[in-house]
Amino acid sequence: GVKQVKAPEAWSTSKGKGIRVAVLDTGIDFNHPDLKDNYVDGVSFVKGAPTPMDDHCHGTHCAGTIAAAMNGAGVVGVAPEASLYAVKVLDKNANGLFSWSIACFDCCIHYDMHIVSISLVSVSVPTAVELLYYGSWYKCLLILWFGGNPVEILLSPAHSSIFSTLKAHARYTVFTLTPHLLNPDTHRQ
Repeated sequence: GVKQVKAPEAWSTSKGKGIRVAVLDTGIDFNHPDLKDNYVDGVSFVKGAPTPMDDHCHGTHCAGTIAAAMNGAGVVGVAPEASLYAVKVLDKNANGLFSWSIACFDCCIHYDMHIVSISLVSVSVPTAVELLYYGSWYKCLLILWFGGNPVEILLSPAHSSIFSTLKAHARYTVFTLTPHLLNPDTHRQ
């Protein structure tokens, strides 16, 4: 966990204070004792789910890995002082529509998120989603796409080799969709 990635070694520099992290997933249990101190707000894009309360537990697990507070109980996240924002794009069965994910990105940009953590797996990604992720980078949004499941992510032919290379070198797939990865000659200002 946190010790394995050597997060405690970085805590003398930063514990994530002031960093806004949107968790795109099944929601967050904002009453969880390890998360309630860092939970700020959230929104649900799922029909029939008026709040971003997690009804599956996966989003809560991811939020805890990111920013569970140092409260002497439970676990501690990698950035235990980061601010958490739930963006519910998956229902209680962990299913969702790409249109929900597309809609959430305007929200993340509008609320000036620093990091977006995405736990979505699909056999293909629509071009509209690729373009949105690519464009979001220029809005200074760091996008991390986590998919530890054995499902091949299929992007356009120009991008698929990059992700195949990343996937081949990682136990869990962690994709950061940035112009630098998609085009090494592009540099963020």
